[in-house]
Amino acid sequence: RLRLPNGIAVDAADNIYIADSERGLVLVYAPDGKFLRYIGKRGDESLFHYPTAIAIDRTSGHLFLLDTPRHVLFVLDLEGNILKRVGRPRPNAIGRVMGESIPMDLDYPTEIAIGNNELVVVDSANSRIHVMDLQCKPVAQFSIRDVRDSPIIGELGLGVDLTGNIYVSNTTDSHIRIYGRDGTLLGSFGRNGSEVGEFSSPAGLFVDGGNRLYVADTNNSRVQVFQLSH
Repeated sequence: RLRLPNGIAVDAADNIYIADSERGLVLVYAPDGKFLRYIGKRGDESLFHYPTAIAIDRTSGHLFLLDTPRHVLFVLDLEGNILKRVGRPRPNAIGRVMGESIPMDLDYPTEIAIGNNELVVVDSANSRIHVMDLQCKPVAQFSIRDVRDSPIIGELGLGVDLTGNIYVSNTTDSHIRIYGRDGTLLGSFGRNGSEVGEFSSPAGLFVDGGNRLYVADTNNSRVQVFQLSH
């Protein structure tokens, strides 16, 4: 059973992966909802402290997971083996058995998305975006609108379209901002309200393979869908 589900992702076989922050695990389900396995369980302990956002690269079969309070991005295979650990150095025994360690100044990363063969991470406490390739090599980073002093998981939404443009929402306002991968603010849309194209605390974002943007319009209890240009 799920206790505090957060991030969700789907692999190439349509299996469903859900990060359960309270359990410190990722639970894997078949497309029909049958439970398959845990990821991150070692004996009676979990490898993750508070997993939040996750993403899957369907081509390589790699699972990207943010352990937000530990300021770490983990890269795993779909069986749960840790391949890389991206974040602040942790010179201890646990760190040494967790695959390759890649130093990066992450401070409370809360959102992650894959698009245009790149990985995008919202580094909330630093109020910035990291863009990496799928091997976690830094490509770019840029500042975004300031996040509150104590970032709240679920406050920001993140999506990447098929051309690499980055979409960021914030539940504290009713705009969705569009950035180029170099950090250029390309525009924004939305305003407070309940009509079509208006939002009230937009949270999660997702861009599908047809370049459609899905917006979780939280306080309006609905999802709005927008067709982006190709």
